[in-house]
Amino acid sequence: MSVRSAGALVRYDLDPEGDGHPLLLVHGGRAHHGWWQHLLPLLTEPRAVMDLSGHGASEWRDAYSYDDWAGDVTRVAEACALRTGRQIVVVAHSLGGIAALQPSVRMNDAVLAVISVEGVPMPSLSIRRSSSPSRGFTSIESALEHFRRARDRGRWRQDLVDSVALASIRRDGDRYDWAHDPRTVGVPHPRSIDSAPSPAAVLVGAQSAYRATVDDALSAGPAWLSRIEVPGVGHDMMMEAPERFVTTVREVVRSVTVDRG
Repeated sequence: MSVRSAGALVRYDLDPEGDGHPLLLVHGGRAHHGWWQHLLPLLTEPRAVMDLSGHGASEWRDAYSYDDWAGDVTRVAEACALRTGRQIVVVAHSLGGIAALQPSVRMNDAVLAVISVEGVPMPSLSIRRSSSPSRGFTSIESALEHFRRARDRGRWRQDLVDSVALASIRRDGDRYDWAHDPRTVGVPHPRSIDSAPSPAAVLVGAQSAYRATVDDALSAGPAWLSRIEVPGVGHDMMMEAPERFVTTVREVVRSVTVDRG
């Protein structure tokens, strides 16, 4: 399935069957919908996964912004709400969470709530942008080795590392590269979270390398944005403790539903 978002074709998959509010799972930077595949069997809710523009099977753009990515999420949420007849809970990791916290997503009638996984705007953060094309890898095995050595991979459930890595590799001529546009790296963050209140929460890993940075950003954010600490996990919490992650998401959804009556 796909939608058009500011000219780009954005791919998503939806299973509309199940009980409760549908969940739209949005990946982070340098990632794709496959980062959520292992969670789908744990979910009894209607669920959807998507690829942001410049990632996975979605089209690339000439340039990227968080406004564009927020538009991607909004268009898919609207399509899922139309198909299921219910408001959507957006669960979005890192870069995806920053996009999902933009008002065009939060305030959309199709969206019940946003749960951001360690994704908050940090406009002062210095992010290194790629100034030259990726040279890629000579073999799949060399790409796998690079993926295995990345930060926090040792915290992942180990059966997920290679399966996600293999789904992240694309053929590029006689070499191999990652299934994302390198120009998506280092896109400037939004200035702040809009002050208009809406049901939203940020999950913070108690053992995350980014915990202090996320907390600093949250301290300057609006009071209505809930902070929920998840014990024993780091930044990629859904890869480290899938069952605990699903339980936490359901608790947040129940809280939002009660708060909204």
